[in-house]
Amino acid sequence: MAVRLGRKKQLKSEIRRPGEPRRFIDLNDLNFSSDASEIKTTVKVAEIYRYEDIFLIREFISDGSFVIVDCSKIYKEESLFRNIVEELRRLGKDSGGDIARLGESLIIVTPKGVGIDKQKVRGSLI
Repeated sequence: MAVRLGRKKQLKSEIRRPGEPRRFIDLNDLNFSSDASEIKTTVKVAEIYRYEDIFLIREFISDGSFVIVDCSKIYKEESLFRNIVEELRRLGKDSGGDIARLGESLIIVTPKGVGIDKQKVRGSLI
């Protein structure tokens, strides 16, 4: 029995005609908040190149920020990657936050009082 994966029907306004260029939206042009003082929590993205980079992440977490850690540069160095993940685990536990893996080389660390539901939400196949 074959299963057909469905796609949502496109609205006529969403259909692009052949030869028509794609529309580009520059996210830097969008302003969602005009006052920076309204922002209480931020999400930082940090790339790790060496073990010492964890100290900067520790500062972000203690300031109350969420940190998405990109370990793609050191992912193939198994012992270094393992040590960094273990240190991030300790950091999450010590700060009262949480940690979860988002993919092969992405990890999210949350600040105090924020947990991560490790159950994936899956869309329907219909």
